[in-house]
Amino acid sequence: MTTTLTYTSLNAAVPWPALLAQQLDHWHSLTPITAAEVVLEHQRGDRQAFRVKVRLTVPGPGLRAVASDSTLEGALLMVTRDLEHQIQARKVKVPVVRVGGSLTGAAASRRTKCPKLGG
Repeated sequence: MTTTLTYTSLNAAVPWPALLAQQLDHWHSLTPITAAEVVLEHQRGDRQAFRVKVRLTVPGPGLRAVASDSTLEGALLMVTRDLEHQIQARKVKVPVVRVGGSLTGAAASRRTKCPKLGG
């Protein structure tokens, strides 16, 4: 996994890089990630001063999340929850496959029979 980390106005002496590495490992344990782009911003004087933007390259459409909070840990937690929700939503979806003109999977179970049409 290649990781691109961009940050503005953050102190490099604080433990946020280790916290971010821990989160990346967690996301990678949920889904295979080929690339991760993370942007951490601190805007002085703003009420929700910390913003975290994450873009993950995964099989299928990429995952993206953005969150702002008064603490970096809070913003990172919100992004993590959003990404976990997106990953879980992908795992729940059952693909619909047409086999010989008939539906299989979730679509077949939703199909109801109509007595007027002889079905």
